[in-house]
Amino acid sequence: MPQPLTIDANNDNNDNNNNNNNNNIGNVIKHNNIILTGLSGPRHTAQNSAYSPKGPCDLVLGWQISQRPALYEMFFSHFLMYFTSHGEGLNLGNRAKWMNELPRLSSDGSNEALSLAVQATASAYCGLATANLGAIEEAARLYGQALGLHATLLRKTTQNKGKGKGQGVTVHMISTSVLFSLFEAMRSTTSQAYRAHIYGAAKMLEVTGPGECHEGVLCQLFFHIRTQMVFVHLTTKKEDLADLVDIKAERILFGTLQYQALPLAQRLMTQMASLAEVYAGNDVRMMEFTALSEEREERAGQRRKGSVLDPAASRHIATELENLYIEYYYQQSIPLPRDYLFTSNNTIPSTPAELPFYLHKDGFTALTVAYFSAARILLRLLAPEQPCRYLDRIDNHITIMSCAQYLDVASLGCAYMRMATPLYLVGVHSPHEEQREQAVSIFESWKSGSMAGVSAIALDRLYDTCAYTPTGRPLSMIARESAKRLP
Repeated sequence: MPQPLTIDANNDNNDNNNNNNNNNIGNVIKHNNIILTGLSGPRHTAQNSAYSPKGPCDLVLGWQISQRPALYEMFFSHFLMYFTSHGEGLNLGNRAKWMNELPRLSSDGSNEALSLAVQATASAYCGLATANLGAIEEAARLYGQALGLHATLLRKTTQNKGKGKGQGVTVHMISTSVLFSLFEAMRSTTSQAYRAHIYGAAKMLEVTGPGECHEGVLCQLFFHIRTQMVFVHLTTKKEDLADLVDIKAERILFGTLQYQALPLAQRLMTQMASLAEVYAGNDVRMMEFTALSEEREERAGQRRKGSVLDPAASRHIATELENLYIEYYYQQSIPLPRDYLFTSNNTIPSTPAELPFYLHKDGFTALTVAYFSAARILLRLLAPEQPCRYLDRIDNHITIMSCAQYLDVASLGCAYMRMATPLYLVGVHSPHEEQREQAVSIFESWKSGSMAGVSAIALDRLYDTCAYTPTGRPLSMIARESAKRLP
């Protein structure tokens, strides 16, 4: 058995030439003089170890002692930045971040399933980052244990609730389900598991008391869950929609989370959720709506027999989206260049132009702009006759790719999960082949990284539309030939 890890930060030996090695360690070891030791056996430092680390994950996995504390440190410092971004608290109204609360929640001894879920997700992330099969196998073992404990706890909670005793659903239990979904997003075990964990967490939020919100932690969790529920709706086959449980978002927002006034980001997600449900229920991915080529898009448009949405509903959503965007634009107080603020006749436009790439204040701003564009794409698909000068003059697909580029360049990992929905819509519905290729190439790049599970879900549906071969290469010639055969 590996020995427990202890950290001696007071030893003054071997303090020379430590800086270079500690640069490789990153956030796992924060002090130049830290020495990793076991309760028995020789001391180890970055200098005297025969193991030559290449990065934080390699170092942790190389020690023949308990890796858990250092693994936790790496996980919380690196992976969970994928979950949050600067500006999120301001836009969601949460005072505390899940990333900051999770270490305490997972170590307070009240929920062993949560502790194991953190270990499993951390091991999977580290294993995938370093192609360490041992760590990946250990992650799968821990994941299985956590699933068993979590299922037992849920059964007991349900039974106790029926008897009118015991504690109800806690933030620990919801966090466990969210971590399970993160595990599946990284390394999918079954096609249904990711969906089950996302909707399971949402269903638990319905029955959770307001006292579990922990200064807005659940506000952040629910926003993340909503973005993934939209992704699930868009990528679920019509015949499988019955398997998705009904989630009462209003009950969660005003009951569990006790919002007095919904923040703009949540109002935007409400519109996205409505559009995604209609999109999935009407199987808008059918050939006549899928842009396999510009010619096909033009011919397909001629075959549409009207709006999928009720005219009154489409007008309401279009107005709501435009009002939300104007509100968001001025809420951000971003100083725009004159070309973006004024029209050619020196008047302020009724609807602001898109934020240029270099003026995104933070990751959450870019993400929000991408979701505005995604909502407009859905609205155009569901209500093509809806007049909207805003939609006509803005290339929403370009905007989404610009936001994805910003998040990638800024190394903001939230792009990996939350950008999946906008990128998926570009990959399926952009009338421009180059844009579709770019979106698919991003998903393809995720296959070898820490978001392989999400990538697999998106690519499976993209391949299913016949727009791409299983290798990701666009069927350009076949698409053009098919377009010519359309009646």
